[in-house]
Amino acid sequence: LRATLSAGQENGPAGPGSWDEEASSTLPGAPVAGAILAALVHGLIGYTPDAPSGRARLAPAFHGHLTAFHIQNLRLGESSLSLRYHRKGSDHRFELSPEIAKVPPMIVFEPTVDGARLTRATIDGVAAELDAQVHGNRTRVSVQIPLDSTRTVEFQVT
Repeated sequence: LRATLSAGQENGPAGPGSWDEEASSTLPGAPVAGAILAALVHGLIGYTPDAPSGRARLAPAFHGHLTAFHIQNLRLGESSLSLRYHRKGSDHRFELSPEIAKVPPMIVFEPTVDGARLTRATIDGVAAELDAQVHGNRTRVSVQIPLDSTRTVEFQVT
């Protein structure tokens, strides 16, 4: 994965890993790197920006083997934001931060993690009742947050 992504980034738009049509889309380079990036952005973190309305849906789906994750420069029009995740046992901590934002974007935040019962939740350190939907042994919580500063969503799922 890293080698393919690096090849696409290093070879750039004019080299063998370009975005130009290739005889085979399975060759290393930008087409494959682009597919990997799209899978990451849409599959793993569920990022769906809606720049005209200043809203974005962010629905990371993290499995139990993942204990930390950080992504920066998620674009929303002229704004950008970052997501930082840390898990310790059954405690999950998400930090959403505006990197650049003239107007605070509204984030529909819907993380999915392993565990079938939400036992505790806080937003910015204050107890919160989050909408929790259980699907098998995974739980998705939902909250809508204006990203006017770094916002912290923490919860425990067992």
